Amino acid sequence: MLVSIGTTFDHDHKKAFFQKVIDAFAREELTVVVVSDPQLFDAWPENFMVYQQIPQLDLLPHLDAVVCHGGHNTVSETLSQGLPLVVIPIAYDQSHVAGRVVRTGAGERLNFNRFKAHHLKDSVHTILNNPTYREAAHTVRQSFVDAGGTKTAADLLEKTAAPIASRADVPAKFLFVVPPFFGHISPTLSVGASLLARGHEVRWFGITPLADHHIPEGGSYIYPEADLVPFRRNSNSY
Repeated sequence: MLVSIGTTFDHDHKKAFFQKVIDAFAREELTVVVVSDPQLFDAWPENFMVYQQIPQLDLLPHLDAVVCHGGHNTVSETLSQGLPLVVIPIAYDQSHVAGRVVRTGAGERLNFNRFKAHHLKDSVHTILNNPTYREAAHTVRQSFVDAGGTKTAADLLEKTAAPIASRADVPAKFLFVVPPFFGHISPTLSVGASLLARGHEVRWFGITPLADHHIPEGGSYIYPEADLVPFRRNSNSY
């Protein structure tokens, strides 16, 4: 089982959350892979594996379930493997994402501020032991396949840009404007790479720095640092 609540929440939130995870599963016959700072606690239970970062896409096919905060990336990647979830939304769009998981029957939802360790334990055993959750997750997975993926997204963008281009042989120009979290830019990278491979010009625009190696070859990332200075609240945010 994978447990992750993303990278955007403070130390106190994470410590309280993972203490409940420990209380729920320390004596269970489950291997729990935790994505967090290994130094968050002095010791972790023997059935826990704690890493700062993981190759999530490579790991998911080997799992049985995921517990997460409802980040769109993690939920979509989990469902693309046909895995059920327990979703515990904290902020932003996560409540909506959690609601969609529940409505499709692919998982359970808990309240971040009110859930106890036994609620989490019960929910995880529910999605593991009731096959209808995995069946629903497989239905969502098939819907992703049927939607066409990156190729279809690139096709639709090309179709949208076609009336604007003056000549068919002139490459179109695309700009992806992304929110200030890496999890929100990463879904656009594969689509952008596909457009670049077709000869188009692609740029990304964001209000947080991003290392060049994340951007597909031939693309570029615009970060207007100087223009953002007047809006800076502190050294880390705007």
